[in-house]
Amino acid sequence: MNREPVSPTYILRYVYAILAVVAITVSTVLVSLYIAQRGELETRNEIQFVHLASVEEAAELAREADELREQVFNRLTETVADRSGAAGIRSIQIGYSGILQSMRSRMARLTTREEQSDDEIIFLALQRLSDRFDEIYRSLRSSEPTPEIITSIDVFRTNIRQYDRLHRIAADRELHELADRQLQRPRFLAILFLCLALGTLAAWYLLRSLRISLQRQVAAELALAESQERLHHIQKLDALG
Repeated sequence: MNREPVSPTYILRYVYAILAVVAITVSTVLVSLYIAQRGELETRNEIQFVHLASVEEAAELAREADELREQVFNRLTETVADRSGAAGIRSIQIGYSGILQSMRSRMARLTTREEQSDDEIIFLALQRLSDRFDEIYRSLRSSEPTPEIITSIDVFRTNIRQYDRLHRIAADRELHELADRQLQRPRFLAILFLCLALGTLAAWYLLRSLRISLQRQVAAELALAESQERLHHIQKLDALG
């Protein structure tokens, strides 16, 4: 009893299933790579344009705060006669105007940049920094400097250092997260290449199955033609007796 050949339809269905699984796997890996790449880009942008830029801005703000403190201290050490009267107060306000406006612009840029981050601790630190600066700004714009302003500026400088440190810590943390993501990238690529290899193997198996199926079909047709020819020949011999 002859064995029945394996059905080509069954083979093709099996191969199609393999191809579908490989296609889904490759699509999943590609989407994962895209998401990972996009996450890395967002992390790099946040490190560069939020944390490092804020650190640089805070350094300039601290420098201007030191300059402002020096000016206030010099005003306080001047003679009372030099600082007395409305003209004296006006000259003080003019002297502080430039540096105060520059510091105010930096605070506005820090606030705008902080809107791109979702770190609540840094936001609260910036809020304290803004409140302290507003207090100093109003005091120097409205009246003659007092020793209490020196204390407020010192506290403001401390707030700047705290804000700077928080951004440095956040940048360092995100750099470590970025390094961990980059270490996982070869694993994704290895899975992708494995899926591509399986897809290539499945395609080769599909082509081989189709070739064998066509060869069997051609052989069956030739055998059928030969059988019909022999039968026709036998029928002719029978007719001739």
